[in-house]
Amino acid sequence: INHGKYYAIKRVSKKQIVAKRQEEHMLFEKKILKVTQCDFIVKLYAAFKDTRYIYMVMEFCGGGEIW
Repeated sequence: INHGKYYAIKRVSKKQIVAKRQEEHMLFEKKILKVTQCDFIVKLYAAFKDTRYIYMVMEFCGGGEIW
């Protein structure tokens, strides 16, 4: 990861993923974002986890709302 550049970090609770049965969806999201190269889809640079959360380091898209 380059210094002097902004990134977005998505933090998701492992507890919530399990409670909502979203384990496969999270793995699928990671796989898709990692291999997709499209100007309209945010880039995934890295993913990691700790005991409570899964983190996804993504391209920062400033200047707008997510929805």
